[in-house]
Amino acid sequence: MALLQTTVEKDDIITIRTVQGFEMVAKFVSESSASIKVNKPLMITGTSSVADTGVTKALFGPVASTMATLGDIEINSVNILCANETDSDIADQYKSQVS
Repeated sequence: MALLQTTVEKDDIITIRTVQGFEMVAKFVSESSASIKVNKPLMITGTSSVADTGVTKALFGPVASTMATLGDIEINSVNILCANETDSDIADQYKSQVS
């Protein structure tokens, strides 16, 4: 069972929506029937739109506020509502946050 809605390659930026309602952006590592492995995940804590351009800006936060920067983590499929490629503007913003 594929959890991702589109075909992605290693290091593509994906968005995962959890059944708990959290939204996470991360670099894709691999997928199995039981989980998706990602690298450097960040939570979306909010968004805002720039009135003049209509561009959406994401507000990023850590997955856990007391953890060091995360490398690879696996997210169990029972916690994933959906997963897909990230919008290109948001993906660019994510890349600037983690580089």
